[in-house]
Amino acid sequence: MSILCQYSSGLARTPTQTVFAMHEDGVRSSQLQTSPIPGGMAVAGEVDTCNERILRTALMAACAVIAEGQGSFVVELSQVDFLDVAGARAFMTGTAGHRGNGGTVCLRAAQRRVDRLLRLLGVDRADGFVVEGSR
Repeated sequence: MSILCQYSSGLARTPTQTVFAMHEDGVRSSQLQTSPIPGGMAVAGEVDTCNERILRTALMAACAVIAEGQGSFVVELSQVDFLDVAGARAFMTGTAGHRGNGGTVCLRAAQRRVDRLLRLLGVDRADGFVVEGSR
């Protein structure tokens, strides 16, 4: 059985985080999919201005499930085909609470062009981030 939920993109931040927290099996939009993995989240598709808010909120909800600041939160990127600056910003802002409380975020196995953008933007040098590209 499959159930389709549609939510307005105009929802306030707190209700949106609650909605994402209720969807433990991940979120799927036309260009972006997330799914839980042990210790984190897998992201697939394209991340850009159109869906960066979805990713940011999904990351915030997933980080809230683990104890803030407790260990490493893994984001598997091997299936991300495209990432722009807004998408990179979503990784930064969506995990800020976890990293701000002493946790780390490992962005793992990004495709070459995604890995390159993350490094050009300095995400690999930001506090609490580790970028493990597939180089």
